[in-house]
Amino acid sequence: MLDPSWHIDEQTLLPVIDDIAAFRDEFAADPLAEELVLLWTGHPEETLERLTDFLRHNPGNARARALSADALRDLGRFAQATEIYRELIEGVSSPLREATFRQHLGKVHFAAGEYEAAEECFAAALELRIAGDASTDLVASAELALARVRELLAS
Repeated sequence: MLDPSWHIDEQTLLPVIDDIAAFRDEFAADPLAEELVLLWTGHPEETLERLTDFLRHNPGNARARALSADALRDLGRFAQATEIYRELIEGVSSPLREATFRQHLGKVHFAAGEYEAAEECFAAALELRIAGDASTDLVASAELALARVRELLAS
């Protein structure tokens, strides 16, 4: 199912909110909805501050750690973002959750211009999602990322 409130930019592989009101309605029950809005509308510094506070009270929250890594990526702090995603991948037991973390680690490498490493991550995420019978949206997201990085590697 495609989501009308946001999409993935096919060039940057980053999420873009198309309709903030609809997005907020859709994610009203999500305790990290405002952090998503901030991050996805180009405010990684503020996002990171809020997530740091959230993690003080919820230190084991993997999703908040992942969003922190995404904010670090957007701030150009690629080594820190990579370290967080590697820790998350090491500690995960669900193949589909691992696929998500690998996909996002791939986006860190992609943003850093490390296309070979990004390709490796996207290919692993796709394989895990297919093997885990993930939703068509998740498979399509991994396929899009893999196609984009391969396009850049071929040019």
